[in-house]
Amino acid sequence: MKILVIVERLPSRIGGGIRQWGLIRELSCRHEFSVVSYAYPVDAQRMDDLRPFVQRLETVSLPQPVMPQRSAWYWRANAWTHTLLDSSPRRGRYPESAAFRARVREVIEGQRFDIIQVHQAYMARFLPETDAATLLDMQDILSAYEQLVYQKKAKWTERFAAWAEWKKTLALERRTIPGFDLCTTATEEDRTRVLRVCPEARVSVIPNGVDTRYFRPSTEPPSSPSLVFVGSMDYAANVDAVLHFYHAILPLVRAREPGIRFYVVGYGPPPEVLALKNDPSVVVTGLVSDVRPYLAQAAVVVVPLRLGSGIRNKILEAWASSKAIVSTNLGAEGLPVRHGENILLADEPEEFAECVLDLLGSPRKCMQLGEAGRAMVEASYSWPIMAAKMDAIYDELAL
Repeated sequence: MKILVIVERLPSRIGGGIRQWGLIRELSCRHEFSVVSYAYPVDAQRMDDLRPFVQRLETVSLPQPVMPQRSAWYWRANAWTHTLLDSSPRRGRYPESAAFRARVREVIEGQRFDIIQVHQAYMARFLPETDAATLLDMQDILSAYEQLVYQKKAKWTERFAAWAEWKKTLALERRTIPGFDLCTTATEEDRTRVLRVCPEARVSVIPNGVDTRYFRPSTEPPSSPSLVFVGSMDYAANVDAVLHFYHAILPLVRAREPGIRFYVVGYGPPPEVLALKNDPSVVVTGLVSDVRPYLAQAAVVVVPLRLGSGIRNKILEAWASSKAIVSTNLGAEGLPVRHGENILLADEPEEFAECVLDLLGSPRKCMQLGEAGRAMVEASYSWPIMAAKMDAIYDELAL
């Protein structure tokens, strides 16, 4: 089949494009994929990596994001203008949207597609009228994410702005989902959320996968006690997790393990995360070409997420690397986690710190958790398994 994939983030081995990368790569021997995506200057290598698996790759260039130097009053006015006057959510708003829409139309007019697959509801506005079957892939249910943001705000002004963003995102999903022949989510929990938003929707679950050939156990033990967080740092849920861990959990760990080091590994850290580098025991890497060396040196991988939905690739990659993990329950949502068998779970800072300290003091327990995690992903979460499930979805849509 000929399949067009419309995405915001370029499919790639790392970052937010992992899901589309894994599925396209595995299914490229059976289907002809075309991709339309935004791309940043740093994406040149990612484009080269993707081209062998697609028939056509079209990108609309975005400038490398830089926060303009403006006064606090400017940013407050900007935020309130959006909150009060703009009916659309913030996600997916780019000055280059007209160019992206034109590029999608050009690709569709130049070829007949059997299926058009759109990643996230806010990208659906670029889809013109079509006779092709349509699939909306919702890796995260963004209305659920925005609801959590709203619930965690304390100041009434921040709560109102977050409430407005939640309601705008929810309204967008309610308008968008019914227009697609089928919707896919990464977890059963997210499937339930979609049906709550749109009861008449057809929804199937395709979990995220992991490349178990690329992510493998290291043969070298960690050289020093270190904690590692891996994730795109231009994603607000990851920023919240890192700052929460640094301020609320890490001091409790340091009280008993003063030599511990904390690595924040991922693209696009904002100023508040970069500021953590002032602490000599914290390493903020920014974009790296390969996260495996950082996972290899981790004594414990931490996933202190308090926001978001969907399956966390960071847990799948750590499991595939046979690493011990401490996560919040939300961070491990959608995965067959068993506390004490393949992961340690804790939501409160004191409990989270105790779990980390428990593992730092027990290399044998770390090994047992890591081995159990590796066995889990080999049996149930490799990309060939997930691709077979998506292939069945494509067959269903083509009928």
